[in-house]
Amino acid sequence: MIRETLENGLQVVIRREARLPLVHVLLAVHAGALYDPPGREGLASLVVGLLDDGTRHRTEQEITFGVENLGTSLSLRTSTYLATVSFTALAEHLPPLLDILADIVQHPVFPEDRFVEERRRQAAGIQNQLADPSQVLNRQVIRKIYENTPLGHPVSGYVASVEAIRHEEVPAFHQRHYRPDRAILVIVGDVPEADTLRRIQDLLGPWSAPEPAPEPPTVDLHDRPRREGFLYPMKVNQVFVALGHLGPRRRDPAYNALRVFNYTFGGGAFASRLMQEVRVKRGYAYGAWSQITPGIFYPGLFLVRTETKVETAHDALALIQRLLEEVYEHGITPQELQDAQQYYQGAIPRMTETYGRLAQALLDQVLNDLPDEYWVRDVEEIQRLDVDTVNQAVARFLKPHQTTWVLVTDPGAFDPGRLDFLPVQQEEPR
Repeated sequence: MIRETLENGLQVVIRREARLPLVHVLLAVHAGALYDPPGREGLASLVVGLLDDGTRHRTEQEITFGVENLGTSLSLRTSTYLATVSFTALAEHLPPLLDILADIVQHPVFPEDRFVEERRRQAAGIQNQLADPSQVLNRQVIRKIYENTPLGHPVSGYVASVEAIRHEEVPAFHQRHYRPDRAILVIVGDVPEADTLRRIQDLLGPWSAPEPAPEPPTVDLHDRPRREGFLYPMKVNQVFVALGHLGPRRRDPAYNALRVFNYTFGGGAFASRLMQEVRVKRGYAYGAWSQITPGIFYPGLFLVRTETKVETAHDALALIQRLLEEVYEHGITPQELQDAQQYYQGAIPRMTETYGRLAQALLDQVLNDLPDEYWVRDVEEIQRLDVDTVNQAVARFLKPHQTTWVLVTDPGAFDPGRLDFLPVQQEEPR
């Protein structure tokens, strides 16, 4: 494997894998929604959506046909932290595809007619999300946990903020944030490493930035001082529920212990307490899940989700709160630890079973300053964990009395005032 930083600051990781005659390319730039200016939430997403709509050297049609004729398509995505461009193709097609990738990242022209169309499409997509209770739940729980910080707004933005974006702000954002010293290129596949690195140097070595790199914004994060609930009214016949609080960074030394906790509590499907208690024993919901999404520069998220009938919602929510308090006070059991260890022994290696997953793992390694082959070390560390170590991490991390609850339901059918453990206020979704 080659890992090298070019003179312009671009970090390059190339790993040869000859299992299949394929290659996966993943370029990540620190240009995600975190960097949206206030009042222009959704700008980062809009820029990504316009990258392949023409460059100084290629029309939109030439880019589209050039990629399709090589048997692939470009995946353009935005997350909180990153903007990414990726594709999987036959290894023999890597040189011309790299040429196209380098062109759209360095030289997009952002045609104004396409800008207007893409802005309209993005605003319409947000309107569609606001008509879907699951999407409303996702948008609002993240917004409330990260309230009043750049992490809190949806990646796609708000209707008003997207409609306020002006055309000239798109190339300005690109010029400021799309730069080699804030980018990582990962290539995994049946390609010669040294030759591929030379081609990258030819194509992306001239990439430069005219000013110092922008630093990530300062974010002041705190969990709520007490449990709080927020109800978003929709005409639905169920109660959609999400609750949680701030989570760990990926490089947190206790991360693997917290993965074990999450598997036992709600991440292990029918092996988890949530599923057993909420669905199997009581039939309150089709399912109940928990997840830990680790952060890079800032704390991540711990979330619990379920959907339940209005008739059983009060009992279901009170049960979830009780289960959180029980695992916080008493921790997990030796049997739960053993079950989680067995699961991760098989599950973690699968995270690198495809070239795309391996590329993502290598990107995570660079982003979080993790050791080489960290996924192998994770398995080994989890196998060495004991119950006391896991429960110490749970006691430090879990905050059942400081959770943020988001409910999406019909307030005419569901009375939040009956939740004696949770004060709830009603808001309109954004």
